[in-house]
Order: sequence, then structure tokens, then C-alpha cells
Amino acid sequence: RYEPRIGAEVLSALGGRRLDLLYLDNTYCDPRHVFPPQAAVLEAVQRECRLLLESRRTLVLFGAYTIGKERVFLLAARSLGLRLHVSAARLATLSCLDLPRADVERLTTDASATRWAVVPMGHLRFDRIKAMLQASNGRFTAAVAFRPTGWCASSSAAGAGAAGRTLRAGATRIIEVPYSEHSSFGELQACVRELRPDHIVPTVGEAKAARAACEQLRGPKAAPVQATLAASAASAHITVSVGECGV
Repeated sequence: RYEPRIGAEVLSALGGRRLDLLYLDNTYCDPRHVFPPQAAVLEAVQRECRLLLESRRTLVLFGAYTIGKERVFLLAARSLGLRLHVSAARLATLSCLDLPRADVERLTTDASATRWAVVPMGHLRFDRIKAMLQASNGRFTAAVAFRPTGWCASSSAAGAGAAGRTLRAGATRIIEVPYSEHSSFGELQACVRELRPDHIVPTVGEAKAARAACEQLRGPKAAPVQATLAASAASAHITVSVGECGV
């Protein structure tokens, strides 16, 4: 994710020379995709998890891809002293990521050792979670699942805006967290306006359309860098409660 520190480091390395070419991850190169800085979202997840510490019969799930979203569940586990249940395959994958030893030691393949678990993103469906509760034979009576995705933070999320949303069914809540490893539209705009590259090469999507979208980031009506990042920070304030809400 782009932040002012990165721009400053690049400009310093350039030493006054122009940047010729910028390869840009344009996943969210659309004004609809405005979401908070990662740090604010991670803090919100930790706050929500802290509220769940005393709910000992609540199953807590973190959705993740094969690779990606690790910061969401690892930071929560680290800050709250949690153990996380993972599959043997996920443990093998995470063991290859050069994680701190303390983080790896928080992971277990023994489902009975903890009520906090990391599951594939596709498992975060009400029918599957209901089946998990039933299979627990009374151990769990409710479930809360975190689905970290930047896609929930767009104008298409009806009535939710950048804050995302919470979906409910029976004793289950699925919390869509506006977390992503990809830069938001505001961050992309700030990056381009700060670095002022001669050429932009988008790395996602059909070349012609993606290039046109990226070139709009230079637009004369674009907000100044600090104002753009301030808007993202304002969105973070909205997501103080993940319970109301995201490669």
C-alpha cells in the first residue's frame, strides 16, 4: 500500500531526476474504491476481537487466501495472546513465510485447542458456518467471522459506504473488514501525483482501458496528495467499529 514515506524514499533515490516508468498495481483504480489505511482497520479488528474474549462459546473465524491477509489474524493473535487453529496445509505454507517464531508457535492444527481459527475465504458462508456450529456438538453456540476484503468498501455496498458492513443470520455474524494489500484509489492518486512519472504501466486488466484509468490519476481536478490521504484517514474514523462494517 502506498504511503507518503514511500514517495519520499523514491524521490530521494531519484535525486532530482524524473521518474521515467511506474508499474502500478491498479486493482482499485476507480473512485468508488476508497477505504481506510491498513493500520486503522487492523486496530478495529483487534478491538472487536477484544470484545469477544469473554464469549467463550463463540467460534471466531478469520478468512484468508492461500497467501494473503496474514496480518489480520496474526496481529490479532499477537496483541491478544491468542492461539489460532489452521489446517496442516496452511501451517506448512505459513512456515515458509519467515514469520517470527513467536507467531508460528501460536498456530496449531488441533481444533480442540482454541476457538479462534483461520479458514479459506470461501468457507465464510452462513450455511458452512452453521454446519461448523452443529458439528461442535454444543461447544459453540454462536460464530463471528471476519472477511477482510477491499471490495466491501465501495459505493456498490448498499448503504454501507467505505465503512463496510456486518451480515447476520441466526447466531452468526460475518463482518466484512475493508482491508486490502492493494492501494485504494486515493492512495494510487497520491502516488502518481507525488512521483509524477512520465509513463504509467498498469499491471491489472485489459491494457488500453487500464491505461486510460491510470492516466486519470494525473487529472488537474485530482485532490492534492495530503488531502487525498486525509480523506482516507477520515474513512478510517468511520470504521472505528468493525461491528458496523476489508484482495
